[in-house]
Amino acid sequence: MSIIFDAEGRLSGIVTDRDICMAAYTSGTRLEDLRVGDIMVRSVHVCHADDSISRIVTLMAEGQVRRLPVLDSEHRPLGIVSVADIARNAGLLGEHQAEVLLLELLRALSKQHVHGINRSRAAE
Repeated sequence: MSIIFDAEGRLSGIVTDRDICMAAYTSGTRLEDLRVGDIMVRSVHVCHADDSISRIVTLMAEGQVRRLPVLDSEHRPLGIVSVADIARNAGLLGEHQAEVLLLELLRALSKQHVHGINRSRAAE
């Protein structure tokens, strides 16, 4: 995942390798002819540096995303947190709480999709 910044250094969107491949495939466009501004996702699920791990897991589960850009108080990107980051550091939460949070997140991420949209969130 790459974070796209605006002129003020704030999050403008994201683009993934999958976004690039799918845009090229579905449009029949050569990779070198694609423009980031045309394929980046502008509506991005984010978290903030002071969010709890529980909050981040909830945001990932609700958005059905495996990575979240982390923003500072002025909405500038600081980095990215992933499911793998949470799993690696789960011990900091305590064994039982970590297991519950990770199971909740994995359950949400593995829900069936129809044409890329979660059935339970199709209205979004």
